[in-house]
Amino acid sequence: MQSDYYRALEAGDSKELRRLWSHSHSHLPQVSEKEAEKMLHLARCGTGTLPLKLRAYSHRWLVERNIPSPLPDEIRPECERLYPRIADSVALCFRASNPAFKEVAAYAQHKASLAVEEMWAENDKDPLRVRNRIKEVKLQSEREMLGHYTLRKVT
Repeated sequence: MQSDYYRALEAGDSKELRRLWSHSHSHLPQVSEKEAEKMLHLARCGTGTLPLKLRAYSHRWLVERNIPSPLPDEIRPECERLYPRIADSVALCFRASNPAFKEVAAYAQHKASLAVEEMWAENDKDPLRVRNRIKEVKLQSEREMLGHYTLRKVT
C-alpha cells in the first residue's frame, strides 16, 4: 500500500491519492480535490527521496498560490533555477515633444498607470485589452487637460 502512495505522489496524481486514502482511511474525514492537490504538492516538497525536478515543480506550484513551501532551504536556489518565477509587467513612458505639454504627458501617464493597476486587480492581464485601455485612458486624460484638442491621433 505504501508503494502505491509513493507512485501516486511521484506521478502527481491527486485523484489516485484520494482514492487510496478513502480506501485505507475510510473512517477519517475525506478531503476535496482542491485540498488533495495542495496536500500532494506539500508532500512532494517534503519527500527527500523524490527527484529534484518533481520537488521543484511542486515548490513553484505552492509559491504561485501563496502557500508556504516546506522545501528545505539548501535546495531552494537550485529549484528556483529549474522553475523560475515569471513576472508580468507593463512599461509606460509618455513624452511630450513640446516642453509646454510635459505636465499633460505626466498626467496621462499617471492615469494610465492607475488604469493598468485596476485591470490587474481584477486579474485582467490580456495584453491587447491592457494596451487598448492605456490608449483610451491616454486620450481621455489629454482631453481632460486640453479640451478636445489632443497632442496627436491615437491609432
